[in-house]
Amino acid sequence: MNIENKANELIGKARAEKNQYHKNSNVRLTPRDLDMLEFINDMKFASVKEVHERFFIRKSDKLERPVFAAKNRLYALSTGGYLTTEKIGEPDITAFVVTQKGVLALSNFKPMRSHPKALGKIEMAVFHHDYAVLKARLFLEKHNFISSWMSERLMEAEAKVTGGLSTDYHPDAIYVLPTGERVAFEFERTSKNRDRYLKKINKFYDLIKESENPIFEKVQYVCVMPAIQKMITSLSEMYREHFQAEMVDEFIKRVESTDVRLDNLKSENPTEAQVVA
Repeated sequence: MNIENKANELIGKARAEKNQYHKNSNVRLTPRDLDMLEFINDMKFASVKEVHERFFIRKSDKLERPVFAAKNRLYALSTGGYLTTEKIGEPDITAFVVTQKGVLALSNFKPMRSHPKALGKIEMAVFHHDYAVLKARLFLEKHNFISSWMSERLMEAEAKVTGGLSTDYHPDAIYVLPTGERVAFEFERTSKNRDRYLKKINKFYDLIKESENPIFEKVQYVCVMPAIQKMITSLSEMYREHFQAEMVDEFIKRVESTDVRLDNLKSENPTEAQVVA
């Protein structure tokens, strides 16, 4: 009898583990899940903090929603095989990366656009640069400074969009302003060779002037060090109508002031209900 009970116990445990496996490996994807996967894949990676800010907070919220909602959903997608994680830096940042299964889900459920292939491992040599670009996107979106963003990875996946432009000359991103103007975005964290800057600036300018419908009309450089900002400003001086190089603090202040002006403009325009009244 004891043997029979033990056998039944083991069978029950095995069935429970099997059911739990299928439950976890078959996460039901919601529209927000797919948007999260698309965002993370386009930007290479993201932590709970960025996903929380992008998908779980509305600007109108008086109080920020608890971060555990984003955390729980990300770990559910990881359990389902759509995401994997890497520990980066000190203190540790848990970075979520889309897997091949996640890219396949995006291709199946969002077939109207291309999706970058699964990243695999995070490239540590450019991690801090990529993380800065990710935070720049969130900052610009938060302040309503841009209406859309195309990442460098998406440019690689949709080669026709860049008109065959070599990946060596891809900007970090291309964003669209509310006016419809398209801007190439470059975040410069470390100094590069002068000739390398010059070649890219000339390439950008040729693309703007020689294309009937250029993929961008202006180039925005955001620089960490004054020496980089000074060099880029000097090299692009003859094209200053199309190029702008700013320090990080200058760029932040300009974006924030634009958001304030937009808010003021909205408050000055009466609603339809106010006009009728």
